[in-house]
Amino acid sequence: MSRHLRVALTEVENSQKPSLFCVTGATSFISGAIISRLLTAGHTVHATCRDPDNVDPISHLLALPGASERLKLFKADLLQPDSFDSAIYGVEYVIHVASIVQMVVPANERQLLIDTAVKGVENVLSSVTRSSWSVKSVTITSSVAAVSDLGQHKADYVYNEDDWYAGNWAY
Repeated sequence: MSRHLRVALTEVENSQKPSLFCVTGATSFISGAIISRLLTAGHTVHATCRDPDNVDPISHLLALPGASERLKLFKADLLQPDSFDSAIYGVEYVIHVASIVQMVVPANERQLLIDTAVKGVENVLSSVTRSSWSVKSVTITSSVAAVSDLGQHKADYVYNEDDWYAGNWAY
């Protein structure tokens, strides 16, 4: 197992032919884990972030095995139409992770948080549509924000699939 992975690649991950992926939100914890697994499996990754010239939030990605050969960073902004075009152009798979997540959101700002997330998905999917000749699939991830009561978040609580049905997440 590669030393930087906590869990070894699965048989399915190891059996896939090298492909070109776009992963949005490269500076997030989830994106970092996805990018690490993709690089370990031999894939090439186009990763988006707000500022690829700011090395501090992405230095751990640049240090990953295979990053110097197969990781390319792109500037993108969830609220900017066409912002993801260059990162998505020619890729086979898109994994959309980027979103604004805050665990404590004042009631009067919740709609802004939701509107930003929705606009980000729309902008990514618009870029996919413009590059539809190459894109085989799109995966949109979620976060704890989708199942937790953002105003009542408990740091030591472990969320699971039952929380999807709790109903406390509806606005």
